[in-house]
Amino acid sequence: FSSRRRHTRLQGDWSSDVCSSDLKINKELDDAREHKDDIKLQLDKFENDIAKIKEDIAKLVEQK
Repeated sequence: FSSRRRHTRLQGDWSSDVCSSDLKINKELDDAREHKDDIKLQLDKFENDIAKIKEDIAKLVEQK
């Protein structure tokens, strides 16, 4: 579209047009949010793994 907005004469108001670039941007934002969530889950898992390893090391040190 040459313009993102058009005037609807019959109704006398302005309405927003949805163009393909808007849809693409929304899809990319959704994909980025999903990727961010996946990374957050991985980070949480790694942090839990590190905490478990630290606990195991502390137990080994206590045994000596």
